[in-house]
Amino acid sequence: MDLLSELFNDVQVASTLYGRIEAQAPWAVAYPDSSLAGFHVVLDGECWMHLEGGAAPIHLRAGDFAVLPHGTHRELRDSPARLPFRAPAISTLLRTQSVLPVAVTSLPTTAARGSIAVQHIASIGGSGARMEYLCGAFTFSGDGARPLLSALPDVIHVPGEKGRMMPWLESHLQAVACELTSGRPGAAMVIARLSEVLFVQAVRAHLADLPPDAVGWTAAAHDVHVSRALALVHREPERDWTIASLGAAVGLSRSSFADRFHTVMGKPPLAYLTAWRMHRARGMLRDPATSIAQIAARVGYASAAAFTAAFKRDTGDAPGAWRRRAIA
Repeated sequence: MDLLSELFNDVQVASTLYGRIEAQAPWAVAYPDSSLAGFHVVLDGECWMHLEGGAAPIHLRAGDFAVLPHGTHRELRDSPARLPFRAPAISTLLRTQSVLPVAVTSLPTTAARGSIAVQHIASIGGSGARMEYLCGAFTFSGDGARPLLSALPDVIHVPGEKGRMMPWLESHLQAVACELTSGRPGAAMVIARLSEVLFVQAVRAHLADLPPDAVGWTAAAHDVHVSRALALVHREPERDWTIASLGAAVGLSRSSFADRFHTVMGKPPLAYLTAWRMHRARGMLRDPATSIAQIAARVGYASAAAFTAAFKRDTGDAPGAWRRRAIA
């Protein structure tokens, strides 16, 4: 199994389509910092995404898909220029009378729109240039969510093709929106699977655009030896791995593997192994039915005492104390 598939084995993804925004210049909408990973799809027209910190605004055109894995604060605007007014928050906008609760089965077809069902439409702005976009969010759960997200940038921008969404994006959004309004049994499960594909496709697009000097698991996805080693560690953290045994498992000598892993991942192999074991242990500690001894064995420690010492070095707390706080 490849590294990306291995990472997603431990992550559950779901999504929500909040609605469609119809805007005419001048306009702006603010999306505050959130624990959810926001996404936007431009159906028609164009806009600029402004992020906190003064980075250059990102130009979004019809058919573009933008994912914000960390829920970073941003404003979508009709112009790259500074605003002469305060942008309303999306939550405020969706509470106003301009929001129309609807259960549509399709939108008017244009080159970019296709037919995407949504539950709310909001109209904002003045009488200038028109644009429309969808907004929504991904949610993540599972042991693999944190390491997966930690290596991703604030924004993943997937451009459309000649004003249209990528075919996979349009077909999956149509299916998600249809399930959201269908009320059929199993809709939540179907939406979760479709959402997973949408997010994986966005991550794939990011991996394809990585610079040569990138580090971390995103860079490792392009290195056959390091990605295989990571997949082994993720799949079998309980094994008594050494640098030599990991190198042998992926066809490299001890020294070649150690150098290559450090270059690609930015840390030595055994440091990554320990970090992954502690990450898995924290997930298991949230289940009070799993004993400390069982957790120790499942993450590669010969005794509960050895695991406790390693866990305390990593977190500053004994496993029992960490568990009590986590489930309080």
